[in-house]
Amino acid sequence: MDADTLRAEGDRLRDARAWPAAAEAYGRYLALRPEDRGIRVQRGHCLKESGEVEAALALYRAAEAEDPADPDIHLQIG
Repeated sequence: MDADTLRAEGDRLRDARAWPAAAEAYGRYLALRPEDRGIRVQRGHCLKESGEVEAALALYRAAEAEDPADPDIHLQIG
């Protein structure tokens, strides 16, 4: 599957609140496009909603390291 299709699948699953499946789709997308910080944060949200708080926090911390001034990241970490 190509990256754009994986991202669309992740978005669709996220909107359906299918958190684990959305996190998996986003993870497969990020394997192809690791530089997409926004989707890394979205994957973190999905993992958090799935109860995988530590994994979500690791993604939020990685996003924070790339853009320490982003207030949304600080909100999510809090």
